[in-house]
Amino acid sequence: GTMPSSVKTTINKAFISFHSDSAGNRTGFSLTWSTLGSIGNNICGGHFSNDSGSIQYPVTGSNYPENVNCSWVIVSSGANIELEFTSINTEPGTDFVYIRDGESISAPELGNYSGVTLPSSVKTTSNKAFIHFTSDALHPSKGFALIWNIVDDNTDMQASTLPMSTTLKTEAVMDDASTFIIIGAIIAIFLIVVIATTIFFCLKKRKNQVISGQQELPLENLSPNQSDPGMGNHHDSENSLYDNMGGSIEEQVPNRDSRHESENSLYSATMVPNRGSRHDSENSLYGAIIARDA
Repeated sequence: GTMPSSVKTTINKAFISFHSDSAGNRTGFSLTWSTLGSIGNNICGGHFSNDSGSIQYPVTGSNYPENVNCSWVIVSSGANIELEFTSINTEPGTDFVYIRDGESISAPELGNYSGVTLPSSVKTTSNKAFIHFTSDALHPSKGFALIWNIVDDNTDMQASTLPMSTTLKTEAVMDDASTFIIIGAIIAIFLIVVIATTIFFCLKKRKNQVISGQQELPLENLSPNQSDPGMGNHHDSENSLYDNMGGSIEEQVPNRDSRHESENSLYSATMVPNRGSRHDSENSLYGAIIARDA
């Protein structure tokens, strides 16, 4: 017979029925289907074989309708599928997004999500994921959106382990550096305290020595004779000398004049006559020499 055009439902459900009569036999039929199902601006359900993609319901900013029952199947070529919500806004406690580890509604549930709190990412244990969304007849909201990518268990393990190891090493290095800094600061404070204490006690000791010296020699309270015992003894010796010489300084000055007069008298009495006698002797000797020659 003639190949018909594609058919699209107006909801997320389709019923296929085949009927034949009793006359004649034929080879039958075959068809393929995909979930595009548009209800206004709402794309409900689908089947994906991509290694990465996104799902958003509804596709525009309007609210999803009441009593929705939509399913999406992902079959990738990778080992695992990681799904991450980018937004969620459903009626809390009644409208749920379910993620299952497989390609059917009977697969193990990995999590169910409702409300407005953005959940953590979810990873399947195989290359299949089943996303199921249901709502009741009350309070429809904005819906949800998520993305998926394939991940490899070994690569994921290495990627998660290496940064953790690096983080642990970095934290250990930072802890060691902090410890060294604290120890260095303690040592520096200790040295500063020791040096300051030493300087304080040295200054205090010197101050005590100065005070002690001032107490032993109160120069400001001494009389002139007491301030220098040696000088007093010197004056006493000079006074004793003048006393032994016959009196005070006033008495000694005339004695000095008498001494000069005595010296002059002696010179006059001895030197001058002697000089005259010598000339007389010289003249007598000169006269005797002349008489002899004549």
